Amino acid sequence: MKLLRSDLERLEKEKEELRQAHEAERRKTKTAFDAKIEELTGDIEKLSKDFTTVNRELQKKEQEMKAVLELQDGLKKREENLQKTKVIISKLKNAFESFELSFACSNCSELQSDPVLLSCGHSVCKSCSEKTPGSVRCERCKKDTERSEVVESKLLSEITVKFKYSRQCLSELDVFPV
Repeated sequence: MKLLRSDLERLEKEKEELRQAHEAERRKTKTAFDAKIEELTGDIEKLSKDFTTVNRELQKKEQEMKAVLELQDGLKKREENLQKTKVIISKLKNAFESFELSFACSNCSELQSDPVLLSCGHSVCKSCSEKTPGSVRCERCKKDTERSEVVESKLLSEITVKFKYSRQCLSELDVFPV
């Protein structure tokens, strides 16, 4: 029995040693496990911060892209308006050229100065009507008008003055030269 008791004590001692070794191994494993969890938790937090930073930067880039697209749309509309303006200016230029021909003296072909009406309905500069004695010849239709039939036209004179002023204003804007 003594042998059994000593075997039992030895076994108890081995059991205690094994339990202590197991406990030490469990603590060591738990410590390593806890360290790994802490490391992974740190990695997750870092990745979360990185994700948040990247997400913010992505949102900024999206806002910048939206602003660029809005600017491009604005530029496109301005370009369309510029093209429309060029068409309008071209039409205005044609209209002014047509008016200029209408207001040109039948005799000297310059823009009329103090216009007078002839009996044929055309007009000439007052100075051109006074160049020849007797009748005034219309170079457009080749009809003669007696000097007594030449009439000053206040309306045509006002229109000519306003036309000259408008043409001068447009030339100052470099829309088209005088």
